[in-house]
Amino acid sequence: MLALMLLLILLYHSLELNLTAFYERSRTYNAADGTLLSYTPTKEGRLRFLTSPQSVDPLLIKLLLSSEDERFYAHGGVDFIAIARAAVSNLLAGRRISGASTLDMQCIRLLNKRPRTYKNKIIEAILAVKLRRTLGADGVLQLYLTLAPMGSRLEGIRAGSLAWFGREPNHLSPAQAALLSALPRAPELLRPDRNPQRARFYVHEVLRRAQENGLISAKLTQAALNEPLPTHIRKIKEPGFYLKHYATTKLRDVPTTIDHDIQRRLLNVAATFNRQATSQDEDLAIVVIDDVTHQIVGLLGGRCPNINELDLTQAIRSPGSSLKPFAYALAIERKLLHPLTLMADEGSGFNTYQPLNFERNYSGFVSAQEALVRSLNVPAVKILQALGPQVLLRSLNRGQTRIYLPSGAEATLPLILGGCGVKLYDLTTLYSMLNTKGQLYQPKLIKSDKAPKVLRMLAPKAAAQTLMMLQKNPPPDGFIFSQGRFAYKTGTSHNYADALALGSNGRYSIGVWVGKRSGRSNYPHTGRERAAPILFTLLSELATPASSYPQNDLSAQIIAHLPPESAPPPYLTFFAPADKKLFATAHSGALPNRDLRIIFPQDKMILYAVADEPLIIEAQGGSAPYLLYVNDKLQANLSFIPPTVPGFYHLTVVDSKGASASITIKVVGSLN
Repeated sequence: MLALMLLLILLYHSLELNLTAFYERSRTYNAADGTLLSYTPTKEGRLRFLTSPQSVDPLLIKLLLSSEDERFYAHGGVDFIAIARAAVSNLLAGRRISGASTLDMQCIRLLNKRPRTYKNKIIEAILAVKLRRTLGADGVLQLYLTLAPMGSRLEGIRAGSLAWFGREPNHLSPAQAALLSALPRAPELLRPDRNPQRARFYVHEVLRRAQENGLISAKLTQAALNEPLPTHIRKIKEPGFYLKHYATTKLRDVPTTIDHDIQRRLLNVAATFNRQATSQDEDLAIVVIDDVTHQIVGLLGGRCPNINELDLTQAIRSPGSSLKPFAYALAIERKLLHPLTLMADEGSGFNTYQPLNFERNYSGFVSAQEALVRSLNVPAVKILQALGPQVLLRSLNRGQTRIYLPSGAEATLPLILGGCGVKLYDLTTLYSMLNTKGQLYQPKLIKSDKAPKVLRMLAPKAAAQTLMMLQKNPPPDGFIFSQGRFAYKTGTSHNYADALALGSNGRYSIGVWVGKRSGRSNYPHTGRERAAPILFTLLSELATPASSYPQNDLSAQIIAHLPPESAPPPYLTFFAPADKKLFATAHSGALPNRDLRIIFPQDKMILYAVADEPLIIEAQGGSAPYLLYVNDKLQANLSFIPPTVPGFYHLTVVDSKGASASITIKVVGSLN
């Protein structure tokens, strides 16, 4: 006996657990509530989804333990009482009528396929004890629920429930729970699509045993037996198919921030789009950001995975006119513009560049607000000319978002009309910034990712005023503002290749892109006609009471302080930047200037000082880092707070090699 004990101890310490099959699961992407959004098969082509006891209907756990291992929580991996009982029963019957295999021992067989010999049974029993001591009872139960064969290439209760019933296993009927409990005994022989009578017999056995143990009533058992069994294996749905492109983590089970209900709405929109699509090449992409939690709560990379597997939210496409609001916002922040500043919409030439409005006509003097709402091209180019294309590009590229130019190209005036590339994902993030007081949050999609740093992109007033201007944009045909006004902007790229609509209802910022994957013209579809109705459908469905809008308090303060309808200060009645000579060189064909220069503010510019608001200096060329001197006094960084008394101020920027550039500006008063 002592020798036997020593042998067992030796075997216990020499045998190793092989948990490879458990760890080599399918990668799953799950919604915030745990719902399956997408998955990838294992290397062997199996669907093996992690299934925890907490994610399964408690009735299934009861039925499973009742039929397979009644004393699961009482033994240590091997049930010696069950072994003795089975031995007596088999001896009296003269044949094998009962087994004593525990769930732990079944797990060992699922982890390591071995021939059914007495020697291997002893090894399995020793490993079962080791498994229980390593994982504990709940760990063993989770392993079984994950590996239990469910027929075909399905493994685990979650995969089985989704494929046989089309639902997560957290809410199952007694018949469904009984079938999933019985299938692992002989998964191919008990498949209800192939052997319905045999499957029903074992379902009845599981239910009868549970009834005998007092787990379910006779009435419930009879009702379960009358419930039809599934007749086929379903393809497991992937409402978040395009999330597969975001495998930035080594986790096998990826928790995302996607809201399952919002994702379902995107799929409904995609289904309608599929019925209306004008060609196989035409496609759709949508991004939804929660501006309170700063998370991606909805993402659609294409109209249908069967048509397109590429994630078009990450495709670099032309933004059309959708960058215009950011030029207006930057001009407002720098005291160059007010929503009611009058601008001349007229035929204008910028050296070799002569932009035209979409409708090929001009409107004379219009307010900046009207120019933005009507998406007039000439006023937008004038604003960009005053700011400098490099200033806008640098501002938009300060965070993780990116505006793309051809290799070696400089930012020029066509930038504002779509002469660049951008991803819908990044563009929606930028629009979200307008709804979060000018602070840029790189939204989270994978819950386990670290929260990025918050970046101040715009002054809160400039962001809020731009948002309020966009609220003046009338809805597309067939829509009304039933849930308050939405702030939105559309864009149509050259040759109608891209149609965009981006906006916010106060809680959510949404970006919609429609176009052809090939980049060909999608004439005559525009952003307003093709993308805006989709945007408004989603903004309306996701609208919340105005009191919960994150911008609501700030907007109310700004409206009380400086409502858009009020007259602009005298110096902003007309849009007339000071130094027009400097602007004349900022056309599309200008050669890049590598010499150090100050590009904002510009020489001889007149500024109004605002209490406690720093003036940010923009320099270009030379060799960074730069130093700033104001009236020969060194500043801490490239900004300073202008005094509130009138006067001239001399600004000098010095680079790391000693080169310098100087300008003189005039401060004429305070805007307090």
